[in-house]
Amino acid sequence: MKILFFILFLNYFGFAQQQEIHSENFFWPYEYNLPIDGIIGEKKCYVRENPSINNTPIDSLEIGSSIKVLTESESNLTFRGLTLPWVEIEYQKANETKKGYLWKGFIALGESHYGNIRFITSLNKKTNKKVTENNDGYKYDYLKTFYDFKISVCNASNQIIADKTFEHSITDNYFFTNSTIDNCGLKDVVSIYQAVFNGEACAVPTEYKYFYWNGKNLDFLLEKYNVGDTNAYYYSEDVIFPNENGGRANTIIKQIEEAVNIGDTFTSSKFQIKKSTQYFSWNGKKIKLIKTLRKKPYISNLE
Repeated sequence: MKILFFILFLNYFGFAQQQEIHSENFFWPYEYNLPIDGIIGEKKCYVRENPSINNTPIDSLEIGSSIKVLTESESNLTFRGLTLPWVEIEYQKANETKKGYLWKGFIALGESHYGNIRFITSLNKKTNKKVTENNDGYKYDYLKTFYDFKISVCNASNQIIADKTFEHSITDNYFFTNSTIDNCGLKDVVSIYQAVFNGEACAVPTEYKYFYWNGKNLDFLLEKYNVGDTNAYYYSEDVIFPNENGGRANTIIKQIEEAVNIGDTFTSSKFQIKKSTQYFSWNGKKIKLIKTLRKKPYISNLE
């Protein structure tokens, strides 16, 4: 367990020291495969003739509008704590192809459909907060970066009928994906929206956030977390919904497994395994932890 805490401790400080290198610009991997299609994620935003806020707007676009990102400018704009470049875009309006410049923060990170409903996720703002961590009695303070993300629920006419903002701290897992599934057997739920932050590297966590849509409101449901480093440790969470194999009515089950290498070196395959299962009730509006069952830790040789 101390190995896991130590590695996560290094990750926290490694991230803090790399703040000047890393940027929220990583959320959009556009610079590697331009031109690329995009979606407007702001309720209304302005298009300008040149990449500067000092230019008079030449047009405006509404949320859900389709665009094509052509190039990324070297000019940046800091707005709501986010420092992002301007991008040159192409779009269709009134049966005419138009071009202009748009601040990159107005472009959605992703969208997902369920029937005629669109879930459009955008990056809303960035803040740095002082936080205190306590690890085995050692207390330390540092600045941690938090991002606010906004999920806009739009109908077939691109009207926003609901939205949900959530705060999330990023630890090098800038790859964002999203998807929508059915209600998975949850009472009074139409669909479930999933936002995923993935680092695609060892010791960088993959974090899943689930939101439920009941036809009127979008709200947070639960989250799961997976992280691991080759032959050192892993921590995984698996969620089972009511209509899935092993599921129970009006219940969400979370299975947790943790393994830490306890050998003399990381070339050893001797791990201590800990498993637990959490049971949450669902009444159509709220999730509530009912009980947690823990199995006795055991030693296993993992190949």
